[in-house]
Amino acid sequence: FLLADAGFDVWLGNSRGNTYSRRHKTLSPKNPKFWDWSWDEMAQYDIPAAIDYIIHTTGQQQLYYIGHSQGTLIGFSAFSQNQQIAKKVKLFIALAPVAYLGHTETPLKILAHWPAQVYFDVFGDKDFLPSNWFFKLMALTACRDKLTLPICTNVLFLLCGYDYKNLNQSRLPVYVSHSPAGTSVKNMIHYSQAIKSGKYQKYDYGPVGNKQHYGQKTPPQYDVGNMKTPVLLYSAVNDWLADPKDVSYLKTQLHTRYNSTEIPKWNHLDFTWGIDAGKILYSQLIQILKS
Repeated sequence: FLLADAGFDVWLGNSRGNTYSRRHKTLSPKNPKFWDWSWDEMAQYDIPAAIDYIIHTTGQQQLYYIGHSQGTLIGFSAFSQNQQIAKKVKLFIALAPVAYLGHTETPLKILAHWPAQVYFDVFGDKDFLPSNWFFKLMALTACRDKLTLPICTNVLFLLCGYDYKNLNQSRLPVYVSHSPAGTSVKNMIHYSQAIKSGKYQKYDYGPVGNKQHYGQKTPPQYDVGNMKTPVLLYSAVNDWLADPKDVSYLKTQLHTRYNSTEIPKWNHLDFTWGIDAGKILYSQLIQILKS
């Protein structure tokens, strides 16, 4: 809204498979084939399709791409392997940038040791925790009651890092009823593989499956050094998902022009929910986009 109020033409994207992005020309969300994807497909198909659609509709030659968390991951993936699309991005603003995940400190690290088949056995072969039932329950119960509100906040901090003073607790029921908005089990497996290996690479199907998909026994690595799009990196000291050590390593792999800012005390969610986000970050971004 701040960008729109400042006069920018804002296009909001939704990652495939979330609550607001489940329409398909031929497949129903009830069909396992609908969920046969990870961030590889988002980067290969969804980002180019969205950018081309916006460029075609607006008549502009370039746009600004602002991504948070997974939005940065698919941005790095797309712009490093598709130069035709990358040329259409004037500036890539990466908030809580994710590419390498080897130092992540969230409970997801425990799940990273599960074999892929265990994921499918436990969660099925469609969406991961369908209907977001856990967070909807939290929104209706723990996040509304003053006595149990600390449980709600601590769950978020356990996942994303601690920053109690910067969280508007009165808005928590609204936040957790919409976010996270869902993804595929296969995408979660891909995240687990990235955490376990510490590598920024495509989905690992195993030696036989990799040979079929990629023509080699190991999954290809993403090379962010190929990305020519200039990028602004905004990371957070207390971010448990986009860990500062992983962000530091990402910077060593970039060969494009970039500028990096690390925000003290912030966690992964402060980029979108932080009380002081407008003052610390958004006002600065608006000035950059206007310049």
